[in-house]
Amino acid sequence: MEKARRWSGYVCPDCRFVFRVPRDHDGTGLVCPSCRRLLRIPVPGEATPPLLAAGGRPPEDTATPADADTAADPDRTSSRMKRKKHRSGGSRKSGTPSWDHDPKKSVRRSGKPEGWSVWRMGLLGGGLLVVLVAVVLVVMREPDPVAPPPPVAAPPPAADVEPAADDIPAVMRRSEFAFLAQAEPLVRAFLNARTVDELMPLVRNPEQVRSRILERNPAGTFDAAGITVFNPHGAVHYHNRQAAVDVLLGDHRQRQVALIETPEGLKVDWESFVGWSEMSWEEFLATKPSEPKVFRVVVRQVEYYNFDFADDLQWQSYRIESPDGQHQIFGYAERGSLISQQLRSQSSEEAVSATLALRFPQDKTARNQVVIDRYVMEGWVSEDDDDLTASD
Repeated sequence: MEKARRWSGYVCPDCRFVFRVPRDHDGTGLVCPSCRRLLRIPVPGEATPPLLAAGGRPPEDTATPADADTAADPDRTSSRMKRKKHRSGGSRKSGTPSWDHDPKKSVRRSGKPEGWSVWRMGLLGGGLLVVLVAVVLVVMREPDPVAPPPPVAAPPPAADVEPAADDIPAVMRRSEFAFLAQAEPLVRAFLNARTVDELMPLVRNPEQVRSRILERNPAGTFDAAGITVFNPHGAVHYHNRQAAVDVLLGDHRQRQVALIETPEGLKVDWESFVGWSEMSWEEFLATKPSEPKVFRVVVRQVEYYNFDFADDLQWQSYRIESPDGQHQIFGYAERGSLISQQLRSQSSEEAVSATLALRFPQDKTARNQVVIDRYVMEGWVSEDDDDLTASD
């Protein structure tokens, strides 16, 4: 029977790997199974150097015997070898250490776990930075506490204030029913009058009306307009100091009659009904005065540029008609002027009634084109007791 082989334990002075060598080894150099360093095995009786020198490693590359218990007990040495074998990547099936194993791949002296890398650390750091920025933004967006505004004392309850009687136009101080009851006989008498004397008690400013009627009718007589229906629509139109009602005349034309409250009672505004102007349309077109004259007209914005008013960048054109519709001319106001703004404020899409001061250009070359010298008022009813003239 073959005699059992005996072993001696040694420690590598570089990597501290414990390994065993047969006692009958010939004493030649031996390579450390862990770090692959060439070691010299001490011969029997040779004094071995200490495990660590002052500089941190043995003075010579000499393997150091293991502790006495290990050397004396081969089984304990074998168990340590097995644990080392597992650490050094030895084969678990063979039971012997793998001398070809590279310890640098299995032993990580930095202490970091397997698979740890720089990019993973960067990813973790980036995530922490994003969380920090989000927290800062939330804190910054949180509104600062604002002190509540001081309490405002409630205003005292408003007293019931009725408008002063002087602030209400006199024509509106009576009910509509009472107004119509007084207006109807007045309007019927006005439309059926045939002489100046019959007309005077019915109109405001009777002396002014008398002189104007006699200028155009020296005999003091005229044809009555007549009336078919009073207030066919059952409505009263209020504007400033006036109230107006619709009527159907004897020739079935629809017209409005304006009434003003005067110290003598309710009266008809004769100038607005007949469309009185400072000069007759026939005389105005024949003499072509360069001085402005006041006319009650129907005006509508149009696009007609010719002769002295061909520059549409300078002028805005309007079609102007006489109240009876018998005469038509074209009027012009400079663009951007106050007159053009006043006319546009009424309406630029439909014909409206207005009172304008008109004149012909100085050279008088235009046959039916005039300058709108002044916007006198909206509509035909003057708010003053005396009718307006171009000199006002």
